[in-house]
Amino acid sequence: MVVFDVSMRIPGSPLTPFTPHSGYLYGESISYGERIAMEIKKAVELDKLKEIVS
Repeated sequence: MVVFDVSMRIPGSPLTPFTPHSGYLYGESISYGERIAMEIKKAVELDKLKEIVS
């Protein structure tokens, strides 16, 4: 059995963009949830998932 426990400490809804920070990084405004998903996907592709999860 594999169990995942995700505790995202994000203000408000994870699908709502709150700051222009993502626009500076990615060229478009994306939500916190989308950004986290992108970063997890990149870590998996680079075989660095253990470095970003605890």
